[in-house]
Amino acid sequence: MKHIGIFYIPKNSLKWVDTAKNIANQMGLKIVVIPVVISVKGLPAALKQLGSIADSLLGIVDKSSYSSKTAKAILLYPFRNRIPFIGLSRAWVKSGSLYTLDWDYADPGQQSANLALRILNGEKTKIFPLQFADKPIYILNQKTAKHMKLEISQELLEGSFKVYK
Repeated sequence: MKHIGIFYIPKNSLKWVDTAKNIANQMGLKIVVIPVVISVKGLPAALKQLGSIADSLLGIVDKSSYSSKTAKAILLYPFRNRIPFIGLSRAWVKSGSLYTLDWDYADPGQQSANLALRILNGEKTKIFPLQFADKPIYILNQKTAKHMKLEISQELLEGSFKVYK
């Protein structure tokens, strides 16, 4: 899948979307975007427009676009039209998105504890670089994959932190 669709509210997520477009371009992918003013009424048109130009949809962290009011439409359109939706969290995957990248919550906890110990041992906090999760994980929805007629290899299933069936 080379064309990844994102809908977003520009005032909330423009910088993030621009960064994602640049990274995707370097990877030979194309981010196609629909800047919208989200409303429950306007959402189906935005999804239909994205679905006609993208072969997958990516959910981004934007509480105005992806909320309890919009979740049903966001999950149903890709499911009905067999367009994989990359969810925002394990809750989105459990509800029907194809997969998400996440982290094992013990990992950032351990990283925080290690930093706290360094501080307690007298290390200056200004020298600590930005920390990222050491152990990212992914979560899959096998039922959604079957509905979309997508084959998930046994290797991917076994490597997944969680598989919803």
